[in-house]
Amino acid sequence: MAFVNAEICDEDLAALGLENYFPFGTYHWTIDMERKAALIVTMPCNEELHFLCSVRLFIKGEEYYFEMFDKKEGNDLVWKMHWTHIKKEGKEEVYEMLREALTVYGEYGRGYEKGKIIVMI
Repeated sequence: MAFVNAEICDEDLAALGLENYFPFGTYHWTIDMERKAALIVTMPCNEELHFLCSVRLFIKGEEYYFEMFDKKEGNDLVWKMHWTHIKKEGKEEVYEMLREALTVYGEYGRGYEKGKIIVMI
């Protein structure tokens, strides 16, 4: 299975091991249930102002936090890392999953079909 943009419920949260993080409601996330991974952009980006986005990636219950900008360059959507703190061991695997998840997430969790998605880490 791969990452998909999906609406998840409490049962999905439990399957991902995240029920203690988000104890209620339905959520729109980018998830990979097989790898127990979820991407959440907690501060929406603004197309005109290009806010700094808070991006959280959960992999098997472990949380990774990133601050990223998104901006359009021509027809392409570029996600650029501003800040993170990740241990060296396993870092490349986390970055690869982040690239995969953001490529599916696209713009506002709806994918992106106007051009390419480029993730700069």
